[in-house]
Amino acid sequence: MTTGSGVHPACALFAVHGLLDAARTVSEAIPSLRERANLGLGPPAAGAAHGSTAGRRAEGEGIVVAVRGGPDGGVVSLSGEAHRSGMDLRGIADTALVRAGGEGRLVFQDRSGPVALAVDGRGTNTAVLRKALVARGAVFAGDELAELVVHLMAQSEQRTLMNRLLDALHRLEGGFALALLTADLLVLARDPCGFRPLCLGRRGAGWVAASEAGVLRASGVTYEREVGAGEVVVLEGASAESLHPFARSAPRPCAAEWLGATGGDARVFGVDVLGLREQVGAALALTFPARCDAVVPLPGSEALGAGFAATLGARFLPALVVGGGQVRASGSVRGLRCALLVNLLATGERTRRAVAALRMAGASEVHVRLGAMPLGGACLYGVAAPVEENLLARRFEIPRMRSWLDADSLAHLERAALLTAMGRSSGDCCDGCFSGDYPVVPLDPQVPLFPKGASV
Repeated sequence: MTTGSGVHPACALFAVHGLLDAARTVSEAIPSLRERANLGLGPPAAGAAHGSTAGRRAEGEGIVVAVRGGPDGGVVSLSGEAHRSGMDLRGIADTALVRAGGEGRLVFQDRSGPVALAVDGRGTNTAVLRKALVARGAVFAGDELAELVVHLMAQSEQRTLMNRLLDALHRLEGGFALALLTADLLVLARDPCGFRPLCLGRRGAGWVAASEAGVLRASGVTYEREVGAGEVVVLEGASAESLHPFARSAPRPCAAEWLGATGGDARVFGVDVLGLREQVGAALALTFPARCDAVVPLPGSEALGAGFAATLGARFLPALVVGGGQVRASGSVRGLRCALLVNLLATGERTRRAVAALRMAGASEVHVRLGAMPLGGACLYGVAAPVEENLLARRFEIPRMRSWLDADSLAHLERAALLTAMGRSSGDCCDGCFSGDYPVVPLDPQVPLFPKGASV
């Protein structure tokens, strides 16, 4: 499920409601949640600063669990020991909320009692909102979006918890998939544009929610549907109520999720990314074929490479291994002209090392083909990516980029061709990190999601 692109969701959400075997369901989902949030995938990149979630945490860390339980029936967070010692969740209640990745608390105090709140995403007006909240007496412990939502709820004049939550979400702009757990309810919500994914499944009589359907499959849950863009789902006991409290907007699912930010076995925004990446690889082969003896995917880019190889009638050869920040190639490429297929190009460091590894293993030529335009900007809505000044597209045009990578040729689909290959148009997805066309213009000056020195 590893993407190999260095671009991944900032965190992953998982929630269960009304399951007698909730502990088993959560435990089965943990490995997929770790993968989606890029946890436990090796040591940090050289120069990575404190605060990066990329490859920094050990196995089990970065997973936070809250359950409905305790002596008063409220919401409690499992101890750190519980989610570090082999994920021993035997004491879990029938309703739980899990966050993989991200920072900060999971359980907060609302005027109605303790609540657990987790958000995957990023606001585009958070600095404006924080300034107004601080002026009214709010004290922030960190900069997590969940804490901002809690403060907005605390200062809302609405009486019920649900109305305070909706009041808070009406004020928030940007991308979010949200899960809130109280002593009585599990609430799920997505932003009106649907930038961040969230889906629902069933296991027996219970409900399970996850950031994407691959996590549901991994925990033996039957996929039911997506939580719609702008939809709020309230789960209480055996009932499930769907609300649509926001003004309708055209859904703008994230193209980076499809192309490389999530694993190849994922289903996000109703699309199986395996088939979509094969389609893009086929279109790339038709538009920019390479005279090659073998198609070699960068690990994580196998589907793209398979589509490229099948269209050219070339040999598909997974000859690269990535681990410990290093890229190694097998001797099977000796004397071969290789096409190196890469889902997404950010800083280019890993691709450059892959080219060098192929040459050291004896490849006679290395032609690089990208699944999309090189990333030219940060995601404003919740996908973690390197800081803009480190993006290769900000440093070089394509000819110098090819030279820096030491590739014999370098090509990618232009925006219109890429959208056609995905079966989309510029108005029904978000490709701002490639094109600079961001659907929701930020009110805040944006802060990079990754520290300087992150290497992808």
